[in-house]
Amino acid sequence: MENKFSNGHYKDAIEYAKYILSNSSSIKEIAENINELEKEDDNKKSSDN
Repeated sequence: MENKFSNGHYKDAIEYAKYILSNSSSIKEIAENINELEKEDDNKKSSDN
């Protein structure tokens, strides 16, 4: 996973973490939610090209 927050986007990182944690009730669910968001991000990047 590329570091999406390397350019000082700490607010984005916090919002990302809040979203993942608030929509997850277990470690497994956290991992699933992260994977789902990464896929959505990849799809968005692909459609932008």
